[in-house]
Amino acid sequence: MALKGFVSRIALLASWLGLFAAPAAARDFAAFNADYGANVVAPAFKALAGETGRLVQAADAFAAAPSRDGFANLRVSFELVSDAWMAAEFYHLGPLGSEQRADRFEYWPEKRPIIDKQLNALIANPSDDALEPRRFAQASVAVQGLPALERMLYGDAARQILSAGPEQKARIAVIRAIAHNLDALAKELANAWDQALGDPRTAAAPFAPDPNEAAAQLYADLVSGIQIARAQKLAGPRGQALETAKPKAAEQWRSGRSLRDIKLNLGALNAAVLGPHGFATLLGSDQAPLKQELAQAFDAAMAATDAVPEPMDQQVADPEGRKTLGALLAAVTQVSYLLQQKMAPALGISIGFNELDGDGS
Repeated sequence: MALKGFVSRIALLASWLGLFAAPAAARDFAAFNADYGANVVAPAFKALAGETGRLVQAADAFAAAPSRDGFANLRVSFELVSDAWMAAEFYHLGPLGSEQRADRFEYWPEKRPIIDKQLNALIANPSDDALEPRRFAQASVAVQGLPALERMLYGDAARQILSAGPEQKARIAVIRAIAHNLDALAKELANAWDQALGDPRTAAAPFAPDPNEAAAQLYADLVSGIQIARAQKLAGPRGQALETAKPKAAEQWRSGRSLRDIKLNLGALNAAVLGPHGFATLLGSDQAPLKQELAQAFDAAMAATDAVPEPMDQQVADPEGRKTLGALLAAVTQVSYLLQQKMAPALGISIGFNELDGDGS
């Protein structure tokens, strides 16, 4: 995604959001960070690693004996990994925000049309050296993750893998390389968080110099997460008018997951804000109305998601479908507004300019 990047990504994000936890706020951010990390962030990456492990098993089994059932199992595993990723993708603080792991896991939006070109080149020459795990982990982000795997499983040439044609062996080798790479990434993420949370000193301020900054950066992840869902996953494909709709800009449109991805994002963000270990636990009893307003906003967004017919990429080019997407966009925008303009001040966290504001809407 556009906000993914290198080691400095999360610090830069907090900086350009103008985001920091005010020391004056009398809150135990140290205890909150440890609890939030252990019960919200770490479980998301553990679940992701569990699904990538099953994806590896499915890819290896298919490679050993290609079949229609094996191909179907690969698709099921892809779906489950994607589901788990949508619940974890915005936790950029720490390992996901470093070493291009976010882009390597899901290079989307595609900044320039290179995935197909680089995949085709890899299929044409799938040497053992190029697909060796350590070498493949250094390859272009365009071929390492979910978008490349989606093309292999759902693209125009996906069914070629079931024929005994000249490309079958090469395609299977590339699928296995991607599956093993995703698994290695997911395990790196899960292990890094487990290590950080295993020591009370680092658990209090995971991947940050102090608890206040850690809490602010953890909250920045949620703000950027809702903005990505709003601006890039929804408003971008919908466009400002029917003539500017971009159906193929929708996330995972080949596998028909675009709307599901947004719904899973909203569910995970809801839990991170209003769940038993979420940021709302930092609010006092006098903030009960704000909690209720947030709950209603998330409920409205989920209901608006349910009202959109699937697949979403077809709805962005349909006049009636665009109305339901417009209602969803308004509902998600309201959640974003509350998180930035009401929740953040109530937490003692200051948010300044956000460059995604207005993007695509």
